[in-house]
Amino acid sequence: MSAKPLGSISGTVVPGDGRGRALGFPTANLCGEGGELPDDGIYAAWVVIDDRGERMPASVSV
Repeated sequence: MSAKPLGSISGTVVPGDGRGRALGFPTANLCGEGGELPDDGIYAAWVVIDDRGERMPASVSV
């Protein structure tokens, strides 16, 4: 487990299969804009939604 910051990932939210929402956990699927991804795993993160500008806690599965 690492506590160091891993940088940022950005992209456009695209439709998925709806499996997370069906389980009560809506997700945002990103169409990435290039760059490297971190190793597979679950990460604690912050998400910023452009049109809102507010920062919210998130979990990220890679």
